[in-house]
Amino acid sequence: MTQRTAQASLAAVIRFRDSEKTLPSVLAALDAQTRRPDVIVGIDNGSRDGSRQMLIDHGATVIDWTEPYHVSRVLNAGIAACASDLVLIVSSHTVLEDPGTVARYVATMADADVACVSARPPGYARLPESIDWETVARNGLTYCSIYSNSHGMIRRAFWAELPFDDRLGVAAEDYCWALEQLKRGRRVAMLPVSYRYLKRGRAPHAATLRAVLAVGRHFGLPMGWLGVKRTALAAALALVRVVGTAGRSAAQRDDLAKHLGHLRGWWRWRRHDPFRARR
Repeated sequence: MTQRTAQASLAAVIRFRDSEKTLPSVLAALDAQTRRPDVIVGIDNGSRDGSRQMLIDHGATVIDWTEPYHVSRVLNAGIAACASDLVLIVSSHTVLEDPGTVARYVATMADADVACVSARPPGYARLPESIDWETVARNGLTYCSIYSNSHGMIRRAFWAELPFDDRLGVAAEDYCWALEQLKRGRRVAMLPVSYRYLKRGRAPHAATLRAVLAVGRHFGLPMGWLGVKRTALAAALALVRVVGTAGRSAAQRDDLAKHLGHLRGWWRWRRHDPFRARR
């Protein structure tokens, strides 16, 4: 007689603040999944609109976060409230467009060596779907993460061993955690599934590069970016283009902001590496 393996339990964690305009689409996409989360946990970061009640009406458990927002600590609090085998982490403005996404995530996590899985960013083909430490060591780090807490799934038992690191501030806690899992002999998966961001703030170029440089130094991995001199040159050229068009091109302004942000991130990392600040 064939013995059936019990299906892994699944919780979804959504961090939110004043998200009533985007949550309906996010929740509708979760409802449309062929494998729906068993429970939803929302972490309210001080909402003043109807987003909290929206999640409660949807059957979610809502946790109040009253301290200053800190992505690692907020996520750790949400995951701690889950008693599931797997945790789907979705931002309050990220829509999983493919109804089979969660089912594919769960199927990938059936391999006990896979620590986490998320969507592959559009146009990102530098690494294979299944990533191990040797692959990252050979290729080095990039500005594009190998795992994202905006549309990812983690194995809760591995998180219990090692919660998200709170030293990195607002960026790259997911990247750091995934690398830590690879270092322990596990694997990370990136799947070509469709997702969409409903809201985009100003890209945190400085914070992200500072965090990735710190993570690279911490793990002894090379960082694939332009470097200080070439970034400064790129910023100068971008400034010339912006001045030449009187700032009318949004793409050129964004390009300038990216290079200037990278320079600020490098300078902040040189002045304060979060991993060296606390031993």
